[in-house]
Amino acid sequence: MKSDSSAPAEIAFGRETTLFLNPYSAQVLGEGSPGVRSFFRTVTDWHRWLGAKGDNRNVARAITGASNLGFLFLVISGFYLWWPRNWNLKAVRSVIWFRRGLPAKARDFNWHNTIGFWCAPALFLVVISAVVISYTWAGNLVYRIVGETPPVPRATQPATTGNNSAPAADALIKLDGAWFIAEQQVSDWRSISLQLPTSASAPLTFNIDRGSGGQPQKRGQLVLDRTTGAVTKWEPFSAYTRGRQLLYLTFHTHGRGRRDRGADDRGDRFSRRRFPCFHRIGSRIQTPLCVVRKTRITTRGSRNGNRERHSVTTCYTRLLSKRRR
Repeated sequence: MKSDSSAPAEIAFGRETTLFLNPYSAQVLGEGSPGVRSFFRTVTDWHRWLGAKGDNRNVARAITGASNLGFLFLVISGFYLWWPRNWNLKAVRSVIWFRRGLPAKARDFNWHNTIGFWCAPALFLVVISAVVISYTWAGNLVYRIVGETPPVPRATQPATTGNNSAPAADALIKLDGAWFIAEQQVSDWRSISLQLPTSASAPLTFNIDRGSGGQPQKRGQLVLDRTTGAVTKWEPFSAYTRGRQLLYLTFHTHGRGRRDRGADDRGDRFSRRRFPCFHRIGSRIQTPLCVVRKTRITTRGSRNGNRERHSVTTCYTRLLSKRRR
């Protein structure tokens, strides 16, 4: 949910379905542009796994990882070959700017050097971040650069079956109060998202963002005890170690910080042209399920000036009843 009072609530069921709701009436407004979302999801699959599915993705991931290493070698070696023999204004200018009146081969060489020079910094950042994403040893190297010990990898969790069943009714108990606590944690929040747990005893994990979605330094994670509502963990970006901060910035440099939005985000943005009521929507919240908040605000066009957004439980229950029909 976004703090913007004119933005609809977003409820996502996995990566396949994202619904927009009116937070005041719980009316389903639409799904954005499923076609465009599907297109960019396919593009993303080709970018990451060469379009492979299932177990074949391991082979595709190895190919893309090796390609990233090869590309990194090209960027670094290209800069080495570009390095002028004589460091004077005339020599440097000839390899960093376009020259006129050159014969075909000399012109091509000049263009190659000039374009390569100005593209090299961006290419280096994109490729080096891709290597970090592709290989665990590269990610661990980020920690070692700042003198930290890489964290121990989490134990592999057993794969879950594709069950999109809704959480039990008791899983929604006390959810409204927990959402209110999350709102109070950061006064200037711009979006709050929650992955609704399927177990009534599981803690509630809120992702709170004070930025536009692409600023990891303005993000934080809040974990609440499901029974008591007590804050068990509040972890803003400033609480991370230097190695973890650098790793997150590396992910965002490559665009991996939006990895769970990816194609769907582009589809939602494109859909603004087709659905004017969504023109204030920002990027898609990256959680399997995002629910609305409960608050009283002043809105334009209302008779009494005050309208109340439905509670989390009310909106979610109404949405499930509509899907079952």
